[in-house]
Amino acid sequence: MAFNENSRVKIPALLHLMKLGYTYIPLREQIRTEDTDMNGLLRSGISYDINEAYELVKTSLLEKILK
Repeated sequence: MAFNENSRVKIPALLHLMKLGYTYIPLREQIRTEDTDMNGLLRSGISYDINEAYELVKTSLLEKILK
């Protein structure tokens, strides 16, 4: 038997999570929307924080220059 990541890690982890009560949803059956897509939510939140921080730095630097 060939041992690889699937046999050593993924399958035992899935079986353990199923014992804990989680339901396995295969990739083909997943329904992703914008409301439940964590990657999209995280990207939008990070880009908002970066843009907001940039604007704050830009305005504070402009105020220092104008003084």
